[in-house]
Amino acid sequence: MTDKGRLVGLDIGAKRCGLAWTDRLQMIPSVVGTYSKEKLKEKLRELIGAEPSPGVAGFVLGWPLQADGSPSSSMKEVRHVELWLQQTFPTVPIYHQDEFGSSQEAMQQMVQSGIAKKKRAQKGAVDSTAAAVILQRYLDQRG
Repeated sequence: MTDKGRLVGLDIGAKRCGLAWTDRLQMIPSVVGTYSKEKLKEKLRELIGAEPSPGVAGFVLGWPLQADGSPSSSMKEVRHVELWLQQTFPTVPIYHQDEFGSSQEAMQQMVQSGIAKKKRAQKGAVDSTAAAVILQRYLDQRG
């Protein structure tokens, strides 16, 4: 099997950002964590390094659309992070994935996985899982 490089998934919210990434074969998304926007930037620099390595194949941003396909109110936040990514990692492509319902799907997965209610209620627990959901949707759609 060929090393395709990791995809980095982001679920960007007003206060917190969920972060996940795939294995190098781009088959399995894994939760990395949930961060404030400033901490997210630090974490991405740490994970990717000052110069994007061949190990990062792209960013997958949760694209906030409403049920009717129109942009949601959080689109401004996502665009801001997207611009920062373009400026900071100009050689790494950015992909968009509809994130509609990803938080609800993440919560369902956490319940089905047996994660305790107390753990699910912690701030950010759903955000990082939603980032993994967004990545999985992208992988499924890409085929």
